Formats: sequence, structure tokens, C-alpha cells
Amino acid sequence: MSSKNVSRKGQLSFEGLAIYLIAAITIILILGSLSYFDLLHFSKYLPEKCSFGANIQCVEHFLKKTDSTFNLTLFLQNNMNKGIVPIQVNLYDNSGKEIICNTNLGLKIYCPMYNNDFSWSETPSNELIISEYNTEGWTQTRVCRLELGGCEQELNPNSKVQLQMRITFKGEEKIKEHNTTGLIFSNVN
Repeated sequence: MSSKNVSRKGQLSFEGLAIYLIAAITIILILGSLSYFDLLHFSKYLPEKCSFGANIQCVEHFLKKTDSTFNLTLFLQNNMNKGIVPIQVNLYDNSGKEIICNTNLGLKIYCPMYNNDFSWSETPSNELIISEYNTEGWTQTRVCRLELGGCEQELNPNSKVQLQMRITFKGEEKIKEHNTTGLIFSNVN
């Protein structure tokens, strides 16, 4: 082999490596620019979502940040074939840690046809027990408003947060307890 052929092979190898190096640097620069302008956080482009399954439908939800807490309002519809009586509500963050809410700031349920606000009482585990409820309960197809105020969790403004909620309820016969779990993915306002 002549030295001319060896030199050409070395030059071709170097040019091939240089092309791959330039491509890698270009990709790193593009990813760095996207990250700098906060375009790689895809969760902020996802739509808001509130889902409790077929039996209890989430019609609407609002999450509003206060100083170091937040308030959550849900409009839930009872799609079961009977009325229900809510017993407790538990709220969790994305990691499964329970979020404690302040009962003085309006932990209540409101069903519009009766113009009654129902009071909640707080227990140490943040199980929110309805202390009074009309005899008819939360009837079939009725939309009720559930409000949780002063929930102790630091949220970043203009971001999205994922919460989980468990609602424990009894049927009209008030014998057996049932649970439904929901997922709330919402903008922080």
C-alpha cells in the first residue's frame, strides 16, 4: 500500500468523525436552547383534567393559589342509580402524601336545589366528615359543589399540579361504605 492510500483513509475517517461531532454539538445546542426557553416541560402544554370515573363525574374544577396554601373547587355529578351520602374526603399530592386542608376556610359540599351548605368537621387524619346532611342526600344526576380551602401545599404559580382525591360515601340505605378515587390535573392560578 502506498502512503497516499493510507493518508486518504485517515482523512476520510477524520471527516466522518468530524461530521458526527458537528451533528452531536448541533443537537446539544438545540436541546440547550429549548431548555433555556422552558420549552421542554411538556406538562404545561397538556390539557387540564378532572376524572372520577363513571359513577361520579367531574363536571368542572378550579384551583386557586393563596399565599402558602390553595383552594380547590370541584363540581361533581352523581351518576349512580341511587342517591349517596358522602362520609369523608381525602386529598393527596402526586406522591401519595395526604394534604391537610383547613376546615375554617370552607370545607363544604353544596347541592343547589336545597340552598343548604353542609358543615364539615375535622379529625386528626384530615378525614372530612359531613356533620349534617338533608335526608335526601346527594340524589341521582345532581351536580354538587365540593370546596376545600386552605390546603397546605406550596404550589408554583403558572404551573400545573396533579392531585388525587378519595371520596368515601354510603348509599341511601346508609349501610355499606364505598370509595371512589379521582385524579385532578390543573393549572395553578
